[in-house]
Amino acid sequence: MEERNNSRFTKTVILEEVKLAINRFGDGITEILSYLFFRSRFALAAKLFFPLLLMVSLFVVPLVFVLRISFWTLNGIQLVPTFTLRNYVYFLTEPVYQAALGRSLKLGFLITFICLLLGYPLALILTQFRMKYRSVVTFILVTPLFVSVVIRVFGWLVLLESKGLVNVTLQSLGILDKPLKLMNSATAVTLGIVNVLLVFMVIPIVAALAGIPKSLSEAAQTLGATRIRAWWHVILPLSVPGVAGGFVLVFAAAISSYTQPRILGGQTFLLIPVQIYTEVAVMNWPLGATMGFVLLGLSLLTTSLVYSALRYAFPHVRRQ
Repeated sequence: MEERNNSRFTKTVILEEVKLAINRFGDGITEILSYLFFRSRFALAAKLFFPLLLMVSLFVVPLVFVLRISFWTLNGIQLVPTFTLRNYVYFLTEPVYQAALGRSLKLGFLITFICLLLGYPLALILTQFRMKYRSVVTFILVTPLFVSVVIRVFGWLVLLESKGLVNVTLQSLGILDKPLKLMNSATAVTLGIVNVLLVFMVIPIVAALAGIPKSLSEAAQTLGATRIRAWWHVILPLSVPGVAGGFVLVFAAAISSYTQPRILGGQTFLLIPVQIYTEVAVMNWPLGATMGFVLLGLSLLTTSLVYSALRYAFPHVRRQ
């Protein structure tokens, strides 16, 4: 009887030791994995490897390939892989392309200014709502993005054509004798692009304003500042990062928009994205790639200048 109890006790002790050893081994493996993936330099590389691989394979590699093509020449319909700056010289010196490039930049600045003029007050209003109401209003603001850009552009086409809702309404009210020519103009293109890009200006500004404590404005008003002066000296400087982010998003998207200029601008209102499509359609890939990289370079240069100007205008705001 005692031998059985002793044997059972021995088996129990052995099982406990085995469980303890397994637990210690598991804890050791957990510590090693935790160190590798969360605490060491290997952790950062492991977390960034697949996103960087995806970005390089889907963005950087095609971009480098297109840059390479921009230095090639076209012999009939055949691409000649030679290194030459002929495409860049031709694009920057041809009057037609110069006019299209200048028109694209002017339209980009105009659209960005309109979106900022409309988006900043709207962002201020949104930050005054409670969180649950702000989420509802933000969802309503983002909802048009669920609709195809082509459908929204055709909606503007119905509104702005000579027999559209705008002209018919103004004529029926006696304001106009003959319909306005709204289609195939910069006005139509501007309205179509602003309708799409306004939300990209509002959301970054809302994010910046939401992070500013209301006590700062209240303290400024307590010290004698009016609401406008408190906004100018306190709220506006702190919301500069949101304004800069909205500028980058809107300007880059505005100068590269294709659908609105193509449908609302017509054949006579030529912008660089439309010209790029035209050149690629006729198999002139080197010139199309050249236009694309010049547009990309001007977009990066413009956004860099805007960031520098904002840092100069608001030197006491920490760079973000």
